Amino acid sequence: MSYHFRVVEEADLPLLGKWLRAPHLRAWWGDPDDELGLIKHDLNDPKINLMMVDFQSEPFAYIQDYRVVDWPQDYFAEFPISTRAIDTFIGREDMLEKGHGRAYLRQHIKALIEEGAEQIVIDPLYKNKRAIKAYQGAGFQIHSRHETDEGEICLMVYVKN
Repeated sequence: MSYHFRVVEEADLPLLGKWLRAPHLRAWWGDPDDELGLIKHDLNDPKINLMMVDFQSEPFAYIQDYRVVDWPQDYFAEFPISTRAIDTFIGREDMLEKGHGRAYLRQHIKALIEEGAEQIVIDPLYKNKRAIKAYQGAGFQIHSRHETDEGEICLMVYVKN
């Protein structure tokens, strides 16, 4: 499977808002209006890549990545400066549990490494077992757990095959 990644545009915001209101995302991504506001705020920020993920010319997922030094968290402190953190979700519920998450993450990670990222991390909520399983399938391993304002997160590190 091959995926196309394109920069999020203002025209994508209504679809992202719809996805963020979907029950399968509400539990993990917080208030949809707040989350959409953060995405809108970051649209022109060169420190973060905001992308729609298309499959067969249809958008179905969102992914963002950034250097951990640009959004510092205590649990990122040990990682090299070029480390990229990823946040992502599949917006279309009909695309869940079909292997797409693992597949588009692998494709995106490969591109990040080719661009010079020494390490890739992701930090889902610890109780989000579906996401953790998908991330493990994409090559991430559990590194540690940390308490945050959003709840306990599971810091995962990509391990190159």
